[in-house]
Amino acid sequence: QSLNNFSMYDLKFNEGLAPYSHQAKWGFIDRSGKPVIKAIYDDVSLFSEGLAACIKVVNAVKCLGFINKMGEEAISFKFDDTNLSKFKNGVAIVYIGGVKRYIDKAGEIIEELANYIPVTNFSPEGIAKAKYGNKEDVIINKKGEWMNPDSHMDPEDYAEGIYLGHYGIFHQNYNRFYKLENKRIVHPFDHPVFQRITLFSDGIAGAKEKDKNMLRINKQGQTVGRELPEWTSFGNISNGWIPVNNYTSNLTNYIGSQSDDYLLDKHLTSHDFWLHTFCFFLSRIQLNKNYTPYPQVLGYFNTQGQKVIDKKFDSGEDFSEGFACVKINEENIYIDKQGKELFKFK
Repeated sequence: QSLNNFSMYDLKFNEGLAPYSHQAKWGFIDRSGKPVIKAIYDDVSLFSEGLAACIKVVNAVKCLGFINKMGEEAISFKFDDTNLSKFKNGVAIVYIGGVKRYIDKAGEIIEELANYIPVTNFSPEGIAKAKYGNKEDVIINKKGEWMNPDSHMDPEDYAEGIYLGHYGIFHQNYNRFYKLENKRIVHPFDHPVFQRITLFSDGIAGAKEKDKNMLRINKQGQTVGRELPEWTSFGNISNGWIPVNNYTSNLTNYIGSQSDDYLLDKHLTSHDFWLHTFCFFLSRIQLNKNYTPYPQVLGYFNTQGQKVIDKKFDSGEDFSEGFACVKINEENIYIDKQGKELFKFK
């Protein structure tokens, strides 16, 4: 995704470096706030597996290549500038002549995967979704071998050995859990499809069947604790807490993944506030009133419900590697866990 299209989600530290811009070009700073890779690129991705995708002009044409953490060219600038890919498990997705391809860290098309058009990158367990000819999406391994097909499974929606799968349109959503077992994709437990599910965290996931109450389940599909009829929607579990809200009462809070404890002393009004999952043991409260494109952030609090950064920002993102990017008066600012400024740029 293009940073120049301004997605604050992409402005974060990864592998010790974070993007910054100067005079409409992009480079990287380290965790001391020092620019270590000059801002000379038209666009950049985050670092992943020691490499970052960058775009620059080569012979009057914008091309994509990859650099290492020293700022050296690791894979030559020879790909289309269409997609800022990140390496995952030694594989990246690039466009060559308008066609998506899987490449390795030598910048070469992976021979075993040359006949596939990528849909997703590979999971930590080495499976991906791809297209083969005119067929529906198939699940493959790195050898290009077909697994038992299930085009609804998302290999990149993965945590703790469990994958999520989604299908359906509009409000007719259907979701299931999947896992890889003996080189086959199976359902980890016998259960009907859900209307909504979350990734597993510490062995617990959120799940809700249509017209039934929200549940917390373990990896055997068993309900943990009581049903939660008072909540109609929920987010991914992190650090033992689930962000929950009720569309009817317009209330929101965090509830324990394995207890009925609430993090905040009183429920907030979900029409006005939006709660996020915890990143680096901190979460943010956003002022969501009027549903502005970039809601104001009213501060950050920890997993004990204590507000540790009590300051209003025009917008802001989650913490990553101890820092978060916030925006004040058109300036982007990386801050630490105490709210101290590390580096600012426009």
